[in-house]
Amino acid sequence: METGRADYLVYSTAKPLSASACTFRDWLLNDAEADIGRLDVIVNNTDVRVD
Repeated sequence: METGRADYLVYSTAKPLSASACTFRDWLLNDAEADIGRLDVIVNNTDVRVD
């Protein structure tokens, strides 16, 4: 579902995620964490390097 405000990863806990789903989940979480760092630099004008 697209709301224009966020990304959602929804999956069942009834069975394990496939390897490709785990890879996508990990990428999405890492990208979100990097976005938080980039926003901190913009909002707080900090001099933090984000890779």
